[in-house]
Amino acid sequence: NWNENGAQNWAAQKNWADNLTFASSSEWELPEISEYAALFTAYGNLTLVPQFTNVQSGLYWSGTEYAPDPDRAWNFGGGNGYQGASSKTTQFFVMAVHNGDIGTPVPEPESLLLALTALSAMALVRRRKQ
Repeated sequence: NWNENGAQNWAAQKNWADNLTFASSSEWELPEISEYAALFTAYGNLTLVPQFTNVQSGLYWSGTEYAPDPDRAWNFGGGNGYQGASSKTTQFFVMAVHNGDIGTPVPEPESLLLALTALSAMALVRRRKQ
């Protein structure tokens, strides 16, 4: 969900992401500006991608601070790919990202069927040997 915390300033959004616990993990953070750019390059207008829910047409904070001015940070527009640096007191939306996989992987139905077929065959072979 791309609008979990509403529009707030950079410090509030960073604090929210840094303290988020979701899917048994507390290792969440604001995405870097390059991560937003990679998503836009891959999918285009993110407000139209069905896999992403509630993407706002407004701007989103990134975790990337603006090097020439510590009072500014990079932001990103999900609808048009805009990237710019704004005062950290400006209120923008946020999403949190996690590095790596979270949770327990869900087995694919085909893999489960294959495993059950193999177990059944092994049981049949064992019965015939007895």
